[in-house]
Amino acid sequence: MQVKKGYFYFIKDYFFDIVKDQELMQNKENGNKRPCYYCFKDNQNSDIIWFVPVSTRTKKYRTIYNKKIQNQIKNNKTPNVDTIVFGKVSGKENVFLIQNMFPIIERFVENEFMRKRQPVIITYALQQEIEMKANKIFNMVKNGYSYLVYPNILNIKNIMEKELKKQNKIIDFFTNNDNTFKEEIINIFNETQSLDEIKDYIKIVDNINQNVGQAMLKIYNSPTSIEELKENIINYLNVFLFN
Repeated sequence: MQVKKGYFYFIKDYFFDIVKDQELMQNKENGNKRPCYYCFKDNQNSDIIWFVPVSTRTKKYRTIYNKKIQNQIKNNKTPNVDTIVFGKVSGKENVFLIQNMFPIIERFVENEFMRKRQPVIITYALQQEIEMKANKIFNMVKNGYSYLVYPNILNIKNIMEKELKKQNKIIDFFTNNDNTFKEEIINIFNETQSLDEIKDYIKIVDNINQNVGQAMLKIYNSPTSIEELKENIINYLNVFLFN
């Protein structure tokens, strides 16, 4: 999937299992998956993208917003809140929670948020406001103001960089047939934590070598436990690729 800046997307559940950050917002609101707004690409690594969770609970966050403003006025500060932005999505007011933003890579993006089979967009002015404030907060976090956001976004970014290295090793191996990565490829599959994660790696392989990818997908579709599945895939790789 090609993820486009300025649109809304759903995040795969297993992303949250991998990063293990208790401060990340739940992936569901009111029983439905929460859409997240694709805000900007990371300046240091363009494969990392930044998402801002969106909520319909505007009354709750308006109260929080107003309290922040009142505290700033009491302390003789110029009132300004960059961590919460209100704006309309499909004609209804929503709140963009920059205080809960997080980095991610495309592999963990499930699908695009649509309304009546059409992509959902927001005004250019609102896009600019969210991106400007999110970039500002991100730069402040990098300079030590980590309390401005709830998740440990620098740690999550580090995890995403490691995930990128894993999938790039798979791409390099199946593109160049370089046995140097043999043990690393086996370890990547052995360390997977969910069926969705295994399936995503198989999709990467299938995009490079369809014969191998389809063989692995056939193994994936065979009813078995996740541990047996990993063992069967590793056995297949050992027999058909590494000898």
